[in-house]
Order: sequence, then C-alpha cells, then structure tokens
Amino acid sequence: MLPIAAFIAVDGWAGLRAAASSAVDEPYWSWLGGHGGWFALGFMLGTLSIGFGPLGQPHLLNRLMAMKSAKDIRLARTVALSWFVLVLCGMYLLGVCAHVLLTTQVESEQVFFVMADQLLPAVFTGVLIASVLSAIMSTADSQLLVAGAAIHHDLQRAKGVAPYATKGSAQGAVKNAARFAVFAVALAAVLLASLLPSML
Repeated sequence: MLPIAAFIAVDGWAGLRAAASSAVDEPYWSWLGGHGGWFALGFMLGTLSIGFGPLGQPHLLNRLMAMKSAKDIRLARTVALSWFVLVLCGMYLLGVCAHVLLTTQVESEQVFFVMADQLLPAVFTGVLIASVLSAIMSTADSQLLVAGAAIHHDLQRAKGVAPYATKGSAQGAVKNAARFAVFAVALAAVLLASLLPSML
C-alpha cells in the first residue's frame, strides 16, 4: 500500500526518471552505488546475498524442519519466495520514491514511518506501524525461544541429563530449566540493548 502511494505521489515512472536525470547525488541512482572495480563487485554481491539471510535464522529453519511432506515444502517455497520478491521490490520502490519526496534528511530506519505519516490517513498509518511492530516482536520472541531452547539443550547434555523428559517430576524440572534459560536470554538482550551504544 505505502510503496504504491509513494509511487503515485512522485508522478510514477516519469517523475522518477526526471528526478534521476536532474539528480546531484548521482551515485544514489546508480545500480552499483557509484562504486567501481572490486568495490562494485562487493556491493553487488552484498546486495544479492540478502536472500541468504533466512537460511541462517533458526526460528525459520525450525518451521521448515517441522513440515509434514515434500509437497508442503514446495508450497512453502513458492509462498515464501513470492512474498520475499514482493516485499523487497516494495522496499526498493519506497526508498527511491522517498529520496525524491522528502526534502529534509531522515534516518533510513525512519523513512517508512515518515512516509506513512505524510501519504496515508492516520488510520492506515496506525495499521502499518502496528504491523511492523508485530513483525518485529514475532521475530524477537521466536529468536528468544530458540536461543533459550538451544542453551537449555546444550547445558542438559553437558550434565549428562536427557534434555527432553516426558514423565513425572523430570518433565517439570525440564520445563522450569527451559523457562529459566529463555528468561536469562531475554534479560541479557534487554541489558545489552540498554547499556551498549545505540550505534551498535
């Protein structure tokens, strides 16, 4: 919704072409970001390699491992790739349009919110912001659960105890240990976010 609104606001492809042809900051409109040689190659490979990011996210790998059949994997692959292409193209379009529309310097992380505030009614802006925050919280809590489970599993194995118990008091002890591990990881994340410099 927001990339389409921004695209209409810049007068479509004609507006983007006009902005690119009269731009002072020419490297921004270059496919290689104004780089040359090895820097251009590194820039291009780094940009393309964003697609490998989900492969290293444990909370996503767990969902792939939990699929029932190869048919489900094929369907998930089609849905995930289609959504990935749609989201990345929308992000790129929004960024280029924002470069044309915004007259003041805005931090890159705030472009989405500033553009939503300027181009959409307050109700739609609230829905978009809520969706972004829900996605962030969903990812954060999934990573906390995976990290806590991994720490608990490794510590139990190191002590020679079965990480997963299914009966009696052993099950309760395993649950409590897993909960403590998740709490410890969450507490460490809060302390790091609060104490480390914001630039990190």
